[in-house]
Amino acid sequence: MEPERRVSSVQLYQDRCFRAIFGSEDAKGALLGLLNSILAAAKRPRAADLTLTNPFLPPKNPNDKSPILDIRAVDENGRLFDIEMQVCREPGFLKRALYYLSKAHSSSQKIGEGYHKVAPTISVWITGFPLNPRKPNLWFDAWSMRSEFESGEGSEDLTMIFLQLPLHGEVPVGINDFNLDKWAEILSRYWSITDEEWTVLELTVQGVKELREIMSEFVGSDLERYLIEAEEDFNARIADIRQVEREEGREEGREEGREEGALNEKKKTAAKLFRMGWSIEEIAKFCGVPTVDVEIWLADKT
Repeated sequence: MEPERRVSSVQLYQDRCFRAIFGSEDAKGALLGLLNSILAAAKRPRAADLTLTNPFLPPKNPNDKSPILDIRAVDENGRLFDIEMQVCREPGFLKRALYYLSKAHSSSQKIGEGYHKVAPTISVWITGFPLNPRKPNLWFDAWSMRSEFESGEGSEDLTMIFLQLPLHGEVPVGINDFNLDKWAEILSRYWSITDEEWTVLELTVQGVKELREIMSEFVGSDLERYLIEAEEDFNARIADIRQVEREEGREEGREEGREEGALNEKKKTAAKLFRMGWSIEEIAKFCGVPTVDVEIWLADKT
């Protein structure tokens, strides 16, 4: 009798799980395999090795935003990589992507260095939604700076690459080269892939064997318990905030009363999450507000 297959409710496409697994030293081979598949599809040189670096980009002054990247790495040639998992579309998504790219790019320059030493920067966004709703078959795209007047003129020093995951049963079109379709399937439905499918994947896709070795110890681990608790806490706090909004609305009977009550509750929640170790970006995403609002709320508490 075959042993029962161990699965988890935590998915690789959840940003916390993606960061924890692919952003670890043990999974660097898997990250390299995923990244090289994406780079090859985007017609960019592959990386031979990666060094993981601090994902926190400190602000130049107190009023600047300070993004925390999902995964930040540099290859053997000095190219910088920002790899992000973004399942839900949010307002200003493309502006955020451009901001992250520019911040990561400028972070490579040190005082006194010539500009010729500024390293190329590639920002990879793995999404759960179409980049262009009017083009549902655009599952993969790469952007770089190009002249609008002179063909072939431009620069690839700043590049953004987008890969959409088939999270809703869609059939991806045009991403079957360089094993990109296989990686999209792995990220989308890791726990439902059969043993027969894994046998083929481990033989044909760089980094899959390393990923499987790590994930074999995931179910029942401290990391899985932490991620489950974080997700449950996230959902519970959303429910609490909505309940407070309803109660405040009934008590005040006025729209401004509902808004003020919800805002105060969000401020309290933000302060508590910050004490629990959540980043400003995670708190802002949870509360559904810009990061600058969270920074102001936390500053008022100090």
